[in-house]
Amino acid sequence: MRKYMTRPWLSTIEEVAIEKETETFVWVGNRRTKKVSRHSVYHDTFDAAKTHLVNMSSDKIRSLEKQLSDENILLENRIGILN
Repeated sequence: MRKYMTRPWLSTIEEVAIEKETETFVWVGNRRTKKVSRHSVYHDTFDAAKTHLVNMSSDKIRSLEKQLSDENILLENRIGILN
């Protein structure tokens, strides 16, 4: 069987041969691994893996945009206090 593995810190999709699978685990090289962990996520299709990476980046961008907006508001408030 084949799965497609993504890692949160990389922008790559790796095709992986798995020996067996359950609802929550896959076996790769006789090692049991969670399908979804902090380190990797296993997907059934390449498209699902790609969508996962795109969604991760989109979520990160939204989070950073909110953080920037919040900091701009804080900056405006601080400038107002000083004047």
